Amino acid sequence: MSNIDVTIKVDTDKLGKEYIQDINEKAYRVIQKYSTKVQNEAREILTENQYIDTGRLRGGISASVKRLTNKITGEINTGKTPYAEYLHEGTKHEGNELIRYFVPFSVSPSLYRWAKRKGIEVEQDGGLMVSHPALKYLEKPFEDNEKAFIKEMEDIVK
Repeated sequence: MSNIDVTIKVDTDKLGKEYIQDINEKAYRVIQKYSTKVQNEAREILTENQYIDTGRLRGGISASVKRLTNKITGEINTGKTPYAEYLHEGTKHEGNELIRYFVPFSVSPSLYRWAKRKGIEVEQDGGLMVSHPALKYLEKPFEDNEKAFIKEMEDIVK
């Protein structure tokens, strides 16, 4: 859903190997800092908005940083939570109106388990009418931190 992909290009002919390693290490730390920050703020958004039932989505949000040959990438993922996208993006809209739609339990067994935990009277071969506004729990923290992240990255190569 939300990926932070940063490439640092340096003219290595003009710089010493130690300087390049220093820049890469600093960039790694900045990317790690902001990936973790976005992860934590996304979890806070879910908590503040009371979108925690089992904690599976909140616990599944994880940041990772990878060093590749010519770049360092930071990613924030939601794990294998099938409803993560629907909470983030919301359900279908017509203009400003949310459209309710039927989700059969045969398609979403976890929705049936959720309904039972909440004490909702349902039949296992039935389903629920659902709709949900966009929560943007990954996009919002990324956008809130984007300028500070870019500034820290620019400061590294000055």
